[in-house]
Amino acid sequence: LLDIKDTTYLTQTSENHGIGRVGDIMPQTIEELALKVKAVFGLDSVRLVRYDHDNPLVSRVAICGGSGQGFYKDALKKGAQVFITGDVYYHTGQEMITNGLLAIDPGHHIEALFIAKIAEKKKKAFAGTELSGKKLGVIGLGAIGVLVANVATHLGMEVYGYDPYVSVDSAWRLSRSIHHATTVDEIYKECDYITIHVPALDSTKGMINKAA
Repeated sequence: LLDIKDTTYLTQTSENHGIGRVGDIMPQTIEELALKVKAVFGLDSVRLVRYDHDNPLVSRVAICGGSGQGFYKDALKKGAQVFITGDVYYHTGQEMITNGLLAIDPGHHIEALFIAKIAEKKKKAFAGTELSGKKLGVIGLGAIGVLVANVATHLGMEVYGYDPYVSVDSAWRLSRSIHHATTVDEIYKECDYITIHVPALDSTKGMINKAA
């Protein structure tokens, strides 16, 4: 997201685990990097910890979610010129810049924003079909069928429900956005996916085909 290359842990807590990251970026001014952080995470503003209006070039950055100011000495040890972390206190900020470390403070909840951005970026690497906008047919609207149907609507699916014997209680719990199918044939014709929640009785056997 911030084009940080050749990263390593800011602080390693155990084998293959650690806190934060340190890595290299293309040389840019601290103000350019701050604007990038603001844009990438959709923030209204960020706070710069620096002397007056100094705007030096930086090429090595450390980043830590939450309030990571306690790890600023680790950032210095690993050669970072700027530390991106939240809730930097005034006195800690003064210590940082006295020791030659600048900081960009995007707020405490940067880790939540970062996780959301990473998930958005990485999901494209996984094969599969986007469910949003697809049509789901739910045959059988008992307790489980109603639950599945309602969850599917929250996933952005258009849901068709079929159950000629639906109970009053289930009907009350069913989302109003669900289409009421009058026949299973309507489900078969309209839907991209079908989920079946009926007991295996003589009356339900062969509902799909001879094998089911």
